[in-house]
Amino acid sequence: MKKAGKVTVKHFLNKNLKPSEGKYPVYVTIWFQNKLTRVKSHYMLFSRPGIEPFVQEGFEFADYMDERTFDSLTPRHTYYKAMEREKEALQNIVRLFFEKFGKNIVSHAPGEFIRESLRSPFNIVSGFFKNRFRSDLDQKDPKNVLLKHMISWGDVTFPHIYDVLYSLSNDGMAATRFYHKILSEYTSGYNLTMLLYDFNIERDLRFWQWLDNPDAVEDDLRSFFKSKKVTASDIDSYVSELHEGLTYHLRYIKGLLTEF
Repeated sequence: MKKAGKVTVKHFLNKNLKPSEGKYPVYVTIWFQNKLTRVKSHYMLFSRPGIEPFVQEGFEFADYMDERTFDSLTPRHTYYKAMEREKEALQNIVRLFFEKFGKNIVSHAPGEFIRESLRSPFNIVSGFFKNRFRSDLDQKDPKNVLLKHMISWGDVTFPHIYDVLYSLSNDGMAATRFYHKILSEYTSGYNLTMLLYDFNIERDLRFWQWLDNPDAVEDDLRSFFKSKKVTASDIDSYVSELHEGLTYHLRYIKGLLTEF
């Protein structure tokens, strides 16, 4: 395996873009193997655990900063610490793509690789179960009238869908008993995603960390599940489901790599 060597990351205000109320978007330069690129910073992700880097409702300009604030940042400042954590993450992401796949993502537009690598296991696994659940519903109940009126698929997590339909499925009607039956097949996935949400809020685990060392991350998750009084058999099931969901996401990223 090739060693990546030094990856240099530096934050700056992108004054080539239009300011908003005197604030400019924060960007980073990434320098690796004589290749240089500039991409949008997601430093706020590292100061607010649980936020996805491309789901920023209410944070449209969260990554904007005025010159005075940017120039006055010190190691004691929350944003400075967040940027330092982002630097470390980006260095590791660039290293991983090079060492594991032989690809220097800095040579290409790396924004999507970075965003996908910064995603949390909770959101990845939630999406995995949501897509599988929707596929099952399409096959077993093509008309799907009730669900289409209750759920906006693109805007909610799998646990939210599960909660809404589970509450509906207890009213005794045949149409909703159907959902109760199919939801029972996803109870394990629901429990897993809820636990992963707690884990992400506490530890702020990101996909690149699993990609770097899946065994260590999964061992850490086993310990976390055990601390939540999850039975040994369920822990084995949950870790297996987590691995499947994250592996599915990895296949998506490998698909992006083939486009290079």
